[in-house]
Amino acid sequence: MRGLWVVCLVGACYSATPSEGVPCGTGSACPAGQTCDVDGLCKSHPGGADAAIDVSVMNDASIDGSSLVDTDNDGVADSADNCPTVANAEQYDEDTDGVGDACDSCPHVANPDQSADADADGVGDACDPRPGMIDHIVLFEGFNAPLSGWTVPSGWSVSGGVLTGVEPAGSAELAYDNTPITGDLAIATHLTVTAATGTTTAPNGSIDLHGNTTGPDFYRCGIVTSPRVEVTRYVGATQTVLGQTALPSQAWTDSDLFYSDIAGAMTCTATHSGATTSTPAASDTTLAGNLVGVRVREATVTYRYLVVFRLL
Repeated sequence: MRGLWVVCLVGACYSATPSEGVPCGTGSACPAGQTCDVDGLCKSHPGGADAAIDVSVMNDASIDGSSLVDTDNDGVADSADNCPTVANAEQYDEDTDGVGDACDSCPHVANPDQSADADADGVGDACDPRPGMIDHIVLFEGFNAPLSGWTVPSGWSVSGGVLTGVEPAGSAELAYDNTPITGDLAIATHLTVTAATGTTTAPNGSIDLHGNTTGPDFYRCGIVTSPRVEVTRYVGATQTVLGQTALPSQAWTDSDLFYSDIAGAMTCTATHSGATTSTPAASDTTLAGNLVGVRVREATVTYRYLVVFRLL
């Protein structure tokens, strides 16, 4: 009888089921049969432990509710998405600045803060072809996947984030986007002539503004392995050099290439290791070019990206 008086005082006896409402949280266990509820108190649940939400789990940042939000429904949670409001399941990031190509104001030039855009045209100052004037990016291709909507020559390939064109001696081919882009344009790429297959000084890689899909009429802004940077017009079998400038060394066959065509006034610019060589071209409106692409002649050339700006 002495043991009974010890555990039963003033009419309040011990129950086999512990009282609920004990505070709990991460590192604080509840009595058997109870779990820590969302309000931070130990409670019994008819469905057992699985019917409750353990606050210690809720405090785990890896599955916190905020990290499960996927605003653009691309399968990547906002907390890990490099374009949280623009669907881009692949998360491609050409310039590795932490901002995905799909929403980057300069997809080919690192500008992680995305805030510098003095003329508010949606093109970051880091790559704006005409600061202070309105321009728009109308095409960006990072060559991360097989090209859809492009005409690509046999033997060319896309792999590892580059387009590789291979043309033997005496051969030249063009890969281009099949969608016409009208108006004044600026076009940029990075190319590397990795090998020359021709026996002349003609091997080259270039940006091309193609006049049509059925004939060989186009303007070319290219780097030739002689080395030089030049603007050339091709009409049928007739080639006319509109402007050219010698490059300082053969190393310039690995360069950023920039081409602008404003009302027929063309400029081709190569940039290598921070130095720039530019050649203006005689004004020419012979061709109504509107298909943009890249070309390889008697060489193996890799292209890292192609970006097209419409100049308004």
